[in-house]
This record gives sequence, structure tokens and C-alpha cells, in this order.
Amino acid sequence: KYYSCLFSNNTFEGTVTREAESCEGYATVGGCIGSAYNVSIANCEAEASVAENSVIDYESLNNYFNIGVGGLVGYHYYGFISQSKTKVHLLKGLYNVGGFFGHIEEVDVDACEAECESIEGGYYNAGGFGGYAYGNISNSKSSSISVVANSDVGGFLGSGQGKISNCHSTVTEYLKVTSDVR
Repeated sequence: KYYSCLFSNNTFEGTVTREAESCEGYATVGGCIGSAYNVSIANCEAEASVAENSVIDYESLNNYFNIGVGGLVGYHYYGFISQSKTKVHLLKGLYNVGGFFGHIEEVDVDACEAECESIEGGYYNAGGFGGYAYGNISNSKSSSISVVANSDVGGFLGSGQGKISNCHSTVTEYLKVTSDVR
């Protein structure tokens, strides 16, 4: 089932954590939304420390792509995000970790901002703005102090497919680690 809704003009502050020894479903954590399906997000702000516990057993998941940790949204399938921003102190997860979103599919992002202090991705796809994107991103920017992961690390985006236009990223300390950072 997919639901359609508009999520707009919201502000969130605090700490969001997802802690477990094992996980039987998809593990998503976001400053505003963990998982979103067919949702439009506009004019939202999140200021948080968002942490994903690195001891979660991702090997039990069928597909690590549908998990993510993000300052605004962890995983988002189909929709758009516009004129929203995040200020994140710490993001930590094993896959798809980003200052604004962890993982998006069929989502267009426009005029959004992410400000991050530390992004710690364990294995794949860590970026100052997004971990993994299958969609279009325009007129957006990110600033980070550090972005760390084993593979697919970017100042703006860890990995993805789609069009990125008129976007900007600033990273004062950029790290790509080849050993396990869990």
C-alpha cells in the first residue's frame, strides 16, 4: 500500500535513535520521518542528533538499499521535498547515511539545505546531503565537518542515479576510510 499526504510547515528538535540487537524489517531513522511513501514534504526543519546503532544485524535484511539514516528523512519513496532544512550534530549508520536524507527513490528535491557536524557511515553511501539518491536534486546545498564511510563517500552525495543541478557542498574534513568504522 502507498499513501499520499502533504507534510509541511513543521519544526523538530531533539535526539532520535534506533537501537536493537537485530532487525527483521527495514531500519530507517530520520529527524522528521523514518520512512515516507508517496509523501510531499515542504517547508520543514529538523535540528537533531540522529544516531543509528551500528550493532543492528543488516545481514538479515533482504535489501540494504531500503534502509537509511537522514537528518530529515531516513528512506523516502516517490514524492518531492522542497524548501526544507536540517541542522544535524551526529548521523551514524551502516548504509545510506546523509545530512538531509539517507535514501530516496523516485523523489525530487529542490531548494533544501543540510548542515552537519559528523556523518559516520559504516559500509556504503555516505554524503553531506544524501547517502543514496535515485531521483533529481536541484538548488540545494550542504556543509559538513566530516563524512566517513568504507565506500561511496561524497561531500554532497554518497552514490546514486539522476540529475543534480545547481547544488553546492562544503566539507572542511573529508574522509574515506578503507577499514571497518563500526
